[in-house]
Amino acid sequence: MKIDSRYQLEKRLSTLIEHQTVFHSERSELNMFETYKVAKEVDLTFDYPVIVNMLRGKKIMHLDNLDDFDFYPGETLIMPLGKEMIIDFPEATFETPTHCLALGIDPSRINEVVNQYSSLVQIENDPKVNWEITNNPSRVDEQQEIQHLMNRLIYTYTNNHPSREVLLDIMLKELIVRLLQTNAKVTLLNATQDLHNNHRIAFAIKYIKNHLTEKLTIDTIADKVHMSTSHFHRVFKHAIGASPIQFLVEERIKFSKKLLNQMDLPISEVASKSGFNNLSYFTRQFKKQEGLSPKQYQQKIRTVIIKSEA
Repeated sequence: MKIDSRYQLEKRLSTLIEHQTVFHSERSELNMFETYKVAKEVDLTFDYPVIVNMLRGKKIMHLDNLDDFDFYPGETLIMPLGKEMIIDFPEATFETPTHCLALGIDPSRINEVVNQYSSLVQIENDPKVNWEITNNPSRVDEQQEIQHLMNRLIYTYTNNHPSREVLLDIMLKELIVRLLQTNAKVTLLNATQDLHNNHRIAFAIKYIKNHLTEKLTIDTIADKVHMSTSHFHRVFKHAIGASPIQFLVEERIKFSKKLLNQMDLPISEVASKSGFNNLSYFTRQFKKQEGLSPKQYQQKIRTVIIKSEA
């Protein structure tokens, strides 16, 4: 199905078990699905790339290159054009239907944004990486920002604002960039030794992870990859959507969670062993990232362990 370039506000398709509403824009299409009945092995394929986002209920997804998985509200999946989805709806009822959406984007628009992104993150003399959203079905790791953006898109698609097309185009571009950054982060975090040795952002990420507990500055890391501090900061942030310092803090918080799981360490010692020399700063950053203070997180872990041993 080709994305209709003519503006059409809404069309609806109903079946015995499912109701579909489609909202069109010039270079995209939002499909909203409501499923009212338990069903198995429902086959769904789109002839354009889609971003699938779960809103309510539960699905079980069967995809070619991934193990079967449960798909819950707030989770996002990227499907290339023509890839088949086999879906089970184990909990759908008329009273509590399963809600999800599939956002289709014109491939030419995706390519335009990919080219713009690639030009921003390419470093002279480094090997060129073929950045892309995906060639295979993939689950999105960074959920919060993507979900916030999807909510804004839903609102804009379903409201006849006079600037609707312009707003949608801006948000779709942002969505594509964020998905590229999410995939780039995964690629660089799991880079091969060859990529570590030849790509400066990959090397910087590995260096940060290997020196988490040491005193690190942007100047030090930039010097290691033979870039000016400003250029390194700019390319790093374009590449993964977070500054080097933001990434460093995120990785230190992840490391601190492993220490907190041991439960016998004082919070101050956890902060110090994780590379934070200021306890209050550690507490603020931990709560910002996890929604809990380090102490609350530790107590939560302790409660889970006690219940599992009971």
